[in-house]
Amino acid sequence: MSVSETEVSHPAGADVNPGRQALELIMAALAGAALAAGGTAFWRRQSALARACEPDPGQIFSCLGTWPFQLLVGLPVLLGLAALALRVAGLRRALLVVPVGAVLTLLLLQVYEARVAGTPAPPLWLGALLGVAGFALAVPLVGVGSHWAVRVVVALGLIAPLPLLPGWDAAAGREQRRKELARVQVPLWIPEVPGYPLQSAYPVQDSTAFAARLSPHEDPLRDRREIRSVVLPAPPDFAPPDACGPYHWQVTSDLDSGGAPCERLGDNHWRRVDLDNVEHILHRDAVLIVISADARSVPEVDLTNAVAHLRLATADELATAG
Repeated sequence: MSVSETEVSHPAGADVNPGRQALELIMAALAGAALAAGGTAFWRRQSALARACEPDPGQIFSCLGTWPFQLLVGLPVLLGLAALALRVAGLRRALLVVPVGAVLTLLLLQVYEARVAGTPAPPLWLGALLGVAGFALAVPLVGVGSHWAVRVVVALGLIAPLPLLPGWDAAAGREQRRKELARVQVPLWIPEVPGYPLQSAYPVQDSTAFAARLSPHEDPLRDRREIRSVVLPAPPDFAPPDACGPYHWQVTSDLDSGGAPCERLGDNHWRRVDLDNVEHILHRDAVLIVISADARSVPEVDLTNAVAHLRLATADELATAG
């Protein structure tokens, strides 16, 4: 049989070697595990540093550090070294398998983040496992010797979750908000005003207080009519009308509260004005409910209506706000 006849009969015979393909798969998976575990450890360390950092006054990026530079420079270098090492070890198309494996690992990470709420960084073992999966999938997808049907199946399997990611991400976000609101240490009082739907509800002051925002529009820049409320434990020095507790903005900004004066409107009900901001303070049980609005944007009748129509909400309900 001539050489040409052999090539026609077995066009990929030199590449289709199950033993070598299995070895390449293992090499890529080990490289993916090492790279992903290292990346996850870096991610977790930077997250811990950011949480512990006390920003300098007036320095917006004081807690940013050098991690963006480390990532931009270190990641290409590590991927290049991994590709070189795998190529020397005998992995064919290593320069293609490594970047594709990295992209697939990030895709799997996106699926994980969309499905699991409240996890800014996966544990090390899971990061390594995602790396194994991503790099192992890259070998049949772009490696040598894979049948075209295998490539199609792998590609379709990776593409299939993409349309579901937005829905998964929204569900994970709602679950995270529900958990945060469930930890709030005060009753979840919210006002109800026609024409002012609830746009956001969130814990403040390390979950010792609770804030909500009602507005006709989700974007405050498009519609400045908004009614804001906070619920917080009544301060020990609460003694109206001389000391009526903190302003709304002091609570939501985590600032030390002062006891600004107010005027009495009724039983456990006071009012005060701070520039253009009008606030109503209600004392219920052991908490204060502060409802405020900008008098230039919100009619007094709407603010009064908010004060008159308060109800207790649940964390499950508020998690879907906005």
